[in-house]
Amino acid sequence: ETLDRLEDGSFVVTTNKGTQHNAPVVVIAGGLGSFEPRKPPISNIVNFEDIGVSYMIKDPEVYRDKKVVIAGGGDSALDWAIFLTDVASEVTLVHRRDEFRGALDSVE
Repeated sequence: ETLDRLEDGSFVVTTNKGTQHNAPVVVIAGGLGSFEPRKPPISNIVNFEDIGVSYMIKDPEVYRDKKVVIAGGGDSALDWAIFLTDVASEVTLVHRRDEFRGALDSVE
């Protein structure tokens, strides 16, 4: 929500819920969809948001022993697919291309 610089050169980052974080450095590693998810063009997808459709993983335990489908081919999708194999009962990774764009270590 806000970013303020203090007299000592450090920063205070305030979230939209009022939570404040003090930090000597702020790094924004904004990839595509970082600030607003890229939603698939499905007309009624909003009806399923937060009750089955999520755009970010806040708590991996929510997916414990569940079947999970992850759409994407970049680092985030690959990393979460790999991580969730130890949490979910089944993980399916769906990507629109023939090759993944993630780091080679994750792809292999």
